[in-house]
Amino acid sequence: KEKHAVTAVRRLGRLRNTEGFGNARAVRAMVDQAKARQAKRITEERRHGGNPDLFELTRDDLLGPRVTQKDLENTPAYRELMGLEGLKPVKAAIRQLVAMVLQNFKREDENKPPLDVVLNRVFLGNPGTGKTTVAELYGEILAHLGLLSKGDLHLKTASDFVGDVMGSSESTTNGIISAARGGVLVIDEAYGLCPGKGTSDPYRTAVIDTIVEKVQGKPGDDQAVILIGYKEQMEDMFRRVNPGLKRRFQLDQAFEFPDFDDASLLKILRGDVRRRELTLPTSLAKRVIASMAKQRNRPNFGNAGDVKALVSEAVQKLQGREEFTAEDFGLDASAEPDEFQLAQCFEGLIGCDSVRQRIEEIKSVVEFQQQQGDRDLGDVPLNYLFLGNPGTGKTTVARLMGKMFKALGVLPTDEVVDIAASDLQTGYAGQAPEKTREEMKKALGGVLFIDEAYQLNPERGGTYMTQVVDELVKNLTADQFQGKMVVILAGYEQDMDEMLKTNPGLRSRFSERVHFEDFDAGATEELVKLQLRTKRRQLAADAAGGLPRLCARLARSEGFGNGRDVSTWVKKASSKMALRLSKAHTTDGASMRLCDLKQALDDLLKSRESTGTSMACAAPSPSMQQQQQQQ
Repeated sequence: KEKHAVTAVRRLGRLRNTEGFGNARAVRAMVDQAKARQAKRITEERRHGGNPDLFELTRDDLLGPRVTQKDLENTPAYRELMGLEGLKPVKAAIRQLVAMVLQNFKREDENKPPLDVVLNRVFLGNPGTGKTTVAELYGEILAHLGLLSKGDLHLKTASDFVGDVMGSSESTTNGIISAARGGVLVIDEAYGLCPGKGTSDPYRTAVIDTIVEKVQGKPGDDQAVILIGYKEQMEDMFRRVNPGLKRRFQLDQAFEFPDFDDASLLKILRGDVRRRELTLPTSLAKRVIASMAKQRNRPNFGNAGDVKALVSEAVQKLQGREEFTAEDFGLDASAEPDEFQLAQCFEGLIGCDSVRQRIEEIKSVVEFQQQQGDRDLGDVPLNYLFLGNPGTGKTTVARLMGKMFKALGVLPTDEVVDIAASDLQTGYAGQAPEKTREEMKKALGGVLFIDEAYQLNPERGGTYMTQVVDELVKNLTADQFQGKMVVILAGYEQDMDEMLKTNPGLRSRFSERVHFEDFDAGATEELVKLQLRTKRRQLAADAAGGLPRLCARLARSEGFGNGRDVSTWVKKASSKMALRLSKAHTTDGASMRLCDLKQALDDLLKSRESTGTSMACAAPSPSMQQQQQQQ
């Protein structure tokens, strides 16, 4: 029995030098707690006919009930946590923590010093992954293990701690921490305690400093504090705030909550529908999850929260029915709604025969892997170089590729973030990488199209472009971005080759080349007719007969701007037609004549001659300009 008393005193002694340690008062409190346990034990033994020694303090009286693995596994909190859908890494971390605590019980019995057990934790993950639920069960399990006196949950957000006058943040934080003593204090969106970059916020800084002071993380503290947030924001916060926070909350031992896979989302969907006593056909349930799963690559995917919100929205459309239909979830009634979209993706694309062939190859690779049941799609290239002159359809094809990848289920959205390389140039040291990352985050789940990408060459775009390229290379293999977006660099081929030489990592990440040829006379004529149809312009007989000759003239002209010159020509021809009809005071026979087309083309070519060049978009490439200057 003396051995157990020594163990109890050692536990108490580990609280020395902590704020509020009561010394002799703490000893008395420990003895009073032991006597309370003894009284409860004696009452129970007598109720069962026993005759306990009234002057004996047993091991359980002094140290609390001995907990075994079997005891713990039979507790409601532990069973519920292990029964939660998914969360394999979180469950493994909980098992590891429990194993360490049980090992400490054994070490104490053997008169060995206990291993350090960290109760303060960081929970990382997207919304709807079960972080708050796990935090509540975590507290109940710690209470059963004797590490917390109550184990109740105290849920707060970062804004709850921040005051508006000097000193209020400290007092508010102290009050919250004190009220949560004996339980689990959860700070959701904890990254909100970090001051903005480049700014000073004494109120948020005071909260962090107070947490560092009050949350020591020592054995016997009788408190557990959990910081919850997105991984990227939390890592940024730990880098920028009081270094003591990193010592109190070990980021490398964080509980990481992964997004739910399709099977888990399906179970959550069915469970929510059953709870509402409604009916959802299995085939439709799978379609709903397949559609929702595409959003997983979008920032801050809502997981179970998104599932429940979707069901709640669908319930509003039932109108007295007991069974859901596809329309209730915003889905097309056909079994495979994306097939039509996929077939229509590249219809109407003029010229670009080699491009169309390359895209068809990519589509075939995706479909083959999907037929084989391969969800990884690791062989599908997502980073491309679009090489060619202006106006050859690079931006158009980028948008069509977004639609294709969405229809194939590779991307959750067909949105295209269209920027020029110069947009990433900030002019201040350290800001270029942040701007690059910001644009990549906007394009997550979709397409990032960087035009004039040869400007990423520091010799052309400036010294800060080195930082842009380094950030781009790093992010393309980061978990947050890899395989979750399409990135396209577009520009003149020769200049793009020079740019790629500046960073070997960039060349290796963009090995897929798509070449865009200049329009020939036939493609030029086809595009003119398409644009005229779009504008509801009809060609007169003389215009239809003379159009091929005019298109050949434009296509052969120096500095031909391809599709952009065609658009300019059609606009000018429309203006010429309108002016002609206006002078004639009539709209009868409002067809475009050969004279309209010829005058518009003459004006276009004359304007090019007078300026020594075509439109800016049809200018020679920078490398050609450089060669001309050298000559």
